Amino acid sequence: MVEYPRKIKQVFGRYPRYIVGLSSAGADHFYKNYDFLAASKAVMETLCRYMNYRLFDEDVRINVVRSRLVRTESLGATFGQDFAEFAERLNMKRLFITCEEVANAILALCSGLMDGVSGQVLMIDRGTTFFDNLMRLYNERNELKL
Repeated sequence: MVEYPRKIKQVFGRYPRYIVGLSSAGADHFYKNYDFLAASKAVMETLCRYMNYRLFDEDVRINVVRSRLVRTESLGATFGQDFAEFAERLNMKRLFITCEEVANAILALCSGLMDGVSGQVLMIDRGTTFFDNLMRLYNERNELKL
């Protein structure tokens, strides 16, 4: 996120207009086996804010798109191949975000319609913060057979 824009400016004489990093909820939530990746995501999110400050006069919009879980090969490799199926058994299917939802957020950021947004971390989660909690599981315990 830092070196590629520097090389682009070196070759083309200016920075790209849009820089978008991809992060995950692991930057501020605990996920087993995700510690080093989470640390790198947290660093990237911090660099986004500081790069926005440093490149403010360069006509650059730099943001990070953070999402909840996306069904990818990386998800299975990190958490186990059966993780998604396990989450669905616990009625957690809504925790998964599609690749298209992430792509739509990136497209919006790079469309010119959101040029006032820079130095931000956008969470793509369909509002799961408000319903992904122990209280919801408790309320649904009978239908979940917990």
